[in-house]
Amino acid sequence: MSVVVPARNAAGTIDAQLAALVAQQYQGDIEVIVVDNGSDDGTPVRASAWSDRLPGLRVLEAHDRIGPGHARNVGFAAATNELILMCDADDVADPAWAQHLVEALEHSDAAAGGAVSWTGGPLPRAAHPVPFRADMDFLPSFSSCSAAIRKQTWKAVGGFDESLLQGEDLDLAWRIQLAGFRLTSEPRGFVSYREPSSAMGVFRKWIKYGQCQVRLAAKHHDAGLRSERLWKVSARWVVLVLTSYRLLGRTPARRLWARDAGRRVGRLIGSVRQRTWYP
Repeated sequence: MSVVVPARNAAGTIDAQLAALVAQQYQGDIEVIVVDNGSDDGTPVRASAWSDRLPGLRVLEAHDRIGPGHARNVGFAAATNELILMCDADDVADPAWAQHLVEALEHSDAAAGGAVSWTGGPLPRAAHPVPFRADMDFLPSFSSCSAAIRKQTWKAVGGFDESLLQGEDLDLAWRIQLAGFRLTSEPRGFVSYREPSSAMGVFRKWIKYGQCQVRLAAKHHDAGLRSERLWKVSARWVVLVLTSYRLLGRTPARRLWARDAGRRVGRLIGSVRQRTWYP
């Protein structure tokens, strides 16, 4: 089994993820491929320092094109195993993460793992992982922070779309299913997913996600991805305005509001830029 970890300027976080891969309960051999995507902070050196604890570790360069899709394609192409797991350099995989996702691939072509929101510091003690949802009312999908796919499936659909700087994982999951392959959900194979600690950080992050959703909507329109009805979009904006008082507190509700607002603002910006109506 192989694990592909794209990394760009991840020197401050990658140690925790590699330590989590060392601690996996999976009994087979694990090949870990860290793909450095143009870092200038010493990420490759930090990653290489784990070679004694991860005998199957390789650190590759993918400096010719910046983007997670390109980095993952380089890692997938280099993987020597048929079963490939994906995670990110700033998250932390649960000890049973690899075992659950490998088992899921026994009866599927790809598997979506789960995630537990985390803002850094001590990991959540009572973790209740949730299945990944793209929130776009289309086909099921996965996040590359916690997913698995057979190499032949990745190759059959042409790999990640390297033109997408966000949402390349959703796009791949949809193309896998549209090509007739099977995708299953296995939330027990989860990671602690690093979120911005501030509401403003969440807002900015989801503006980017909202913009990428417009690109995805345009790309998959012919396959059936449709925008929400105007009345529903209007209702969501009204709810955002009426619940804006949540910004006054320091609660999880504040972060949720920032996420929803960021996504909506991002969709508006993307709709104008892409000339595709997906608010």
